[in-house]
Amino acid sequence: MIALRSIVAEQGMPSIPTVYPIPKIQENLSEDGEPLRDDLQPRFDDFAAEFEWYMEAFARQREEQGTLY
Repeated sequence: MIALRSIVAEQGMPSIPTVYPIPKIQENLSEDGEPLRDDLQPRFDDFAAEFEWYMEAFARQREEQGTLY
């Protein structure tokens, strides 16, 4: 996962600081993708809120200054 950050950065795609790993995903999500642990949904909500904040900030920056390439 961490190695992927450098690859996407080389492609000009920013990443956000937070990661959302789910170890042993088959034990933590149902076959329908529903969380089987109580802590997964709040962690995802935090991750999604940060992701949304960064995407809005990136979009606003592009509108104000344009793209670099």
